[in-house]
Amino acid sequence: MCSCGDDFCDMRSDVRQWATTQYSRLFHDPDWIAQYPNELVRESALVKHVRSEAVEAFGQDVVDFKWDYNES
Repeated sequence: MCSCGDDFCDMRSDVRQWATTQYSRLFHDPDWIAQYPNELVRESALVKHVRSEAVEAFGQDVVDFKWDYNES
């Protein structure tokens, strides 16, 4: 359950779903594998990349809340 407004919670859910899809797709992408053959390095680069794209798609406030919420 979410204690925030429904629209904001829906948007957080959209960010989560979108980020998971992007991450999964890119993690197995041959170009990303060639650029980052080490899985740990690739994972770190992907998290930064997907977060940056999420900010462009959903806005800084929503993404910051989503990322901070998951880390706590």
